[in-house]
Amino acid sequence: MNEASLLSCYSKERISVVRDTILGMLSQAFPQEAASRLLFSYLEELNKLDAEIDRLHSISAPPADISQACRVLLSKIAQLVPRLGVLQRSSSLRIAFELAKSVQTLATQLLHTDGVLASSQFNILCASEWHYSPLYYQKHDLLEEMILFGLPATESDNSLVYPIMAHEAGHAFWAYSKSKENLRRLIDEKFRKIVFDYWDHLEGSGCTGGLTKPGAPGELQTNIFYSNLVTRLSGSAHRQAEETFCDYIGISTFGSSYLSAFAYLAATGARGDYSDTYCSSATRSSLLVCAANRLGISIPMCFEVAFDTKSRIEVYPYSNPEVLGAIASASQPFFLVSILGELTVIEVASEILSFASTIGQSAGVVAPDAERVKRAKSYLSLCVPTPSDCTPQETLCAAWEVSDEQRGQMLAFATPEGKQTWTAFISCNRVLKETVAKSLEINDLMAGVP
Repeated sequence: MNEASLLSCYSKERISVVRDTILGMLSQAFPQEAASRLLFSYLEELNKLDAEIDRLHSISAPPADISQACRVLLSKIAQLVPRLGVLQRSSSLRIAFELAKSVQTLATQLLHTDGVLASSQFNILCASEWHYSPLYYQKHDLLEEMILFGLPATESDNSLVYPIMAHEAGHAFWAYSKSKENLRRLIDEKFRKIVFDYWDHLEGSGCTGGLTKPGAPGELQTNIFYSNLVTRLSGSAHRQAEETFCDYIGISTFGSSYLSAFAYLAATGARGDYSDTYCSSATRSSLLVCAANRLGISIPMCFEVAFDTKSRIEVYPYSNPEVLGAIASASQPFFLVSILGELTVIEVASEILSFASTIGQSAGVVAPDAERVKRAKSYLSLCVPTPSDCTPQETLCAAWEVSDEQRGQMLAFATPEGKQTWTAFISCNRVLKETVAKSLEINDLMAGVP
């Protein structure tokens, strides 16, 4: 048996079971129409690839051509199967479908602010996922305009976390939009300067690949060897900038309710945590505080407590070169590159916020009005859906204020055992979440969202 024959057998076996799985899924009803459309498109794609293998066999094509076609099919199946799980979970009763519809509306509004994307019809789907916090599936689906969002299974019926989905919608915008390219160039420019300033630390950590320090910062762009090095190291800066942009989309569109939801989901108690994707918790929360101050948004007490924002002397940690030098001289390469990425984000934070705010305004998202938030709060306090003229942003700001008051009352009247008081709070909070979900549904209906 040669390679082409073996791969052909594998391909036929695999596509048979995957095709049966898709057909079985299509026999059920999906609350989100995008799921069925995607399943049909997946089936069509697989059938085309299978037909191509049959065609190659029928003309006795060279074994190498047959092997390549089989590899393409198997690769597509490997890419597809995890997506089938997402689509299956999109029908889970854990999801508040009112929330899914609102997320789809928000993501579409943001994406259509880019002129290139204005006429694009995106397939946006929300599914229940076993993750601690919401997530956006990176853009590498079989369909170019497919967007998948994952809501934590433990929170996917919690309408109060809706503001966090603006962050995930920001990832979709970043993946598809062309209007971010000027910002990306600015990030590269700032990162090159930081690399030049801290070259000695990079060299000491073995990050420079044996290259000596360039004579001037410009060589990091014009010399191909230095340019390749900077490109390799700058990934962390771009990923952290994207996450910061998404945070700014959240706070620009949802105001203080984004900070409340962020504190609820992201306050793990960690300090000095580093990754090549996120700024540290201290810097990330500080950047949000600065953004809130610039946008005139009040900072909820829960956010201040969760991230200890009032105890910081410096607005931005590590902005002092001496502090960075002391940390970097004893750090591992990964640790150092993460901090350099963080420094880059701090340098361009103002420009990132301006860009995110412009996107929010172009999407037609209006800043919450204090009077309408107050009126929405009076309705939610009585377990009544908010008036139709209240925006989702105003409803969520009011909802978090009510939730904080419920939490405060629970703590004020808690007994040493606390069980009965805690149970009452959970019950009241559950009713609040259901009322908010109904408010979002009414808002979509009044806005003509299908």
